[in-house]
Amino acid sequence: MRYGLYSIFKLQLVKIIFILISRVNMVMLVIVISLVVSIFMLLLLTTISKKFNNYTYNEYKFEFFSYQQFCLVTLFYSFVLFGLYWYKIEESILGDVLNGIILVSLGAIGFIFTMSYNFKKTNFRIGLLGSLLQFITYLPFSCFIIYGFAILYEFIFKL
Repeated sequence: MRYGLYSIFKLQLVKIIFILISRVNMVMLVIVISLVVSIFMLLLLTTISKKFNNYTYNEYKFEFFSYQQFCLVTLFYSFVLFGLYWYKIEESILGDVLNGIILVSLGAIGFIFTMSYNFKKTNFRIGLLGSLLQFITYLPFSCFIIYGFAILYEFIFKL
């Protein structure tokens, strides 16, 4: 069977369009799967934290996941993040990196303080498990709030 130049061009064009559509569909599939997995993980973490909170409240009269704990952990994460940011900027311009190191150290001391408070209110095993679960759960929310405030600051004061 003989193909003309136009038929070959049309066939190649159809192949290219099919490849592009299949790649776009794969990208959309990956995005949808990522969103579904993220929502599932968020629901799983929420369920685990609620059950863990109920258990620790019934056993020790202490809640790991409270508004005060969230604010403290967010404060300590902000110390670490801004300290690292400050350290990297000063390191790149060969400046004084001590301020960044101090902020990171304050954040680390805050995390150690939070863990020791959790150990004091519960036993070591539950305190360690609760602290790790607390730090893992609060990390994305804290980063969202910290970067949200940074963007808001830039928007308000840089106009």
